[in-house]
Amino acid sequence: MFQQKIQLVCCCLLLSLFPYLAKAQDKPNVKFGKVTVDDLKKRVYSIDSSANAVIILNVASSEYEGGVDGLSIVFKRQCRIHILNKNGFDLANVVFNIFKSDGEEERASKIAGTTYNLEGDKIVKTELNSNTVFTDKYDDKISLKKFTMPAVKEGSIIEFTYTIRSPFSFDIPNWEFQSLEAPTLWSEYTVAIPEFYEFIFLTQGYIPFHLKDKENTRKNYNIRSSGGAAAGSTASVDAGVTNHRFVMKDVPMLKEEMYTTTTKNHISKISFQLSATRYPNQPYRPVLSTWASFSENMLKREMYGAELEKGNGFLDETVEQVTAGAKTPLEKAMKIHAYVRDNFVCSDRGYLFKQHTFRETFKSKKGSSTEINLLLVAMLRAAKIEANPVLLSTRSHGKTYEVYPLMEKFNCTVVEVIANDQIYYIDGSYPYLGFNKLNPEVYNGHARVMNKEADPVSFDPDSLRLQKLTSVILIPAEDGSGMVGSIQQVPSYPESYRYRELIKEKGEDFLANDLVSAKGGTEVSNVRVDRLKTYEESLMLSFDVKWKQDKNAPVLYFNPMLFEANESNPFKSLDRFYPVEMNGTIDNTYSLTFTVPAGYEVEEMPTSSMIRLEDNAGVFQYFVAEDNGVIQLRSRIKLNKANFAKEDYVTLRAFFDEIVKKQAEQLVLKKKA
Repeated sequence: MFQQKIQLVCCCLLLSLFPYLAKAQDKPNVKFGKVTVDDLKKRVYSIDSSANAVIILNVASSEYEGGVDGLSIVFKRQCRIHILNKNGFDLANVVFNIFKSDGEEERASKIAGTTYNLEGDKIVKTELNSNTVFTDKYDDKISLKKFTMPAVKEGSIIEFTYTIRSPFSFDIPNWEFQSLEAPTLWSEYTVAIPEFYEFIFLTQGYIPFHLKDKENTRKNYNIRSSGGAAAGSTASVDAGVTNHRFVMKDVPMLKEEMYTTTTKNHISKISFQLSATRYPNQPYRPVLSTWASFSENMLKREMYGAELEKGNGFLDETVEQVTAGAKTPLEKAMKIHAYVRDNFVCSDRGYLFKQHTFRETFKSKKGSSTEINLLLVAMLRAAKIEANPVLLSTRSHGKTYEVYPLMEKFNCTVVEVIANDQIYYIDGSYPYLGFNKLNPEVYNGHARVMNKEADPVSFDPDSLRLQKLTSVILIPAEDGSGMVGSIQQVPSYPESYRYRELIKEKGEDFLANDLVSAKGGTEVSNVRVDRLKTYEESLMLSFDVKWKQDKNAPVLYFNPMLFEANESNPFKSLDRFYPVEMNGTIDNTYSLTFTVPAGYEVEEMPTSSMIRLEDNAGVFQYFVAEDNGVIQLRSRIKLNKANFAKEDYVTLRAFFDEIVKKQAEQLVLKKKA
């Protein structure tokens, strides 16, 4: 009975403490500005025992405050980082953006920082000197604030803070909970949004929120007038405010892996897009446009599509000359594309808008990729061919949102051509791209045609087949000095493009070293390149090879895959937090015909093997056979999709492990007795 009473008392005590225990988990056990000796002595963290640094605390807030003629956003950040070794020193370099537009500019203030070091058992603090904070211009709209924390060495703990006041009330700063440089123990972002604005919250990444909550309050905003009869006066507005709080805890560092479009697509972050306003005594006003209105706006912009609706008569004579002899719209389109591709030089990529008129670009014969491709549209239309700009985001720029027409998500323009009742996609800004060929960088999914309907288009990497064929024939040299033969290869189209660039720069002779490494006594000669200027097709390469050997050697070792063996697994990590994203679907086929030298016989030969991925995602075939002294080998790696979910990573990694092992197997020949 007594024991039951004790249990009941303990249970009641735990229940009474539960709200306090839960509340304690809502906040990090760290106080900014308070660093202890034990904190500085710590050298290993359980989140990642091999980390070069650990972000202990990264906390920020954005809230609206009254300003001149409206509201401003005040962003505040506090950060504590433990630098564990010299490889973590880069985290002591702090950079953040300051934006300006239309005569208004963000302002940075209250930049401060402290470095804590342990000398003996004493904590030594070194403050950041304001004179060491610099501003660098990045472009016309962005400046970079930079500073480096002082007295940083292995074991230092650094803390810094800064504030940014922004007049751009529609643009709440984004927040990244995850770092590319170090694991993070606690990352927190609070956002206070007044009832005047409605935002869409866009989250991404693979780490769940530790906390995600909100509460409603009220706040009084004092707004000062700068002009008119009310200049200098202040109006006070009381409004409801929703305070949003987002917390992630124990966030691993995001490591950049092979076969990744960009870590921008996968880092755990939150961003905000204004969808509507509801000002006092004004009607509710949606802000987020439809795709059709977005396209209409882009086509009316002087810096984008407005010139397409103008006469552009200065192009007529050139278009007529270029298309002379062409009998169909498709032939005309191909001639115009070839003219632009071969006569214009791309000076810049990745900028969405043009800075020069069509006439200026045409006269100088150079421009950004956007300028060149918009001019290409104008020339096609001058030939009475239906053509439209296509807006997209390159793989390195990140994914677009199919639902929301967000301009900042796009950075590239290519061209849609409709000829002979077929749709083609072309790009005039690359010197060796054929008609209806695009750079692998644009195969990034969702895109939009800039026409009245804003038709959706998908440049799916699954539709880009990266096919490579290699055929090898080797026979014994007449003088017994080794094996001689020939190799024929058809590289994939992107690989062919790279070779065309290098041949232009270095000549065909460089291929002898680039195609085959010199190891193993292999010599390359008589390199021949076909279809060099047939840009719609892959190259055809052929060359002679000689594999040297000691004709008196009792045993010969030979890797039948020669230089085409996959020597290492591209997937190094044991696990992966985001998908595998290849440029396209892989289809590599290698075949060998090998005649065993006289006086030798096969002692050991690789065995045939076939491995399949689930759901017909891919297959590895390795077939080998010997008949009357002639060995036939065929190796094929075929992946039927370009992207693999993170759940498939372990299987894919094991698949390539087996490929590496099998392609490393040797053919062993021994002298006959």
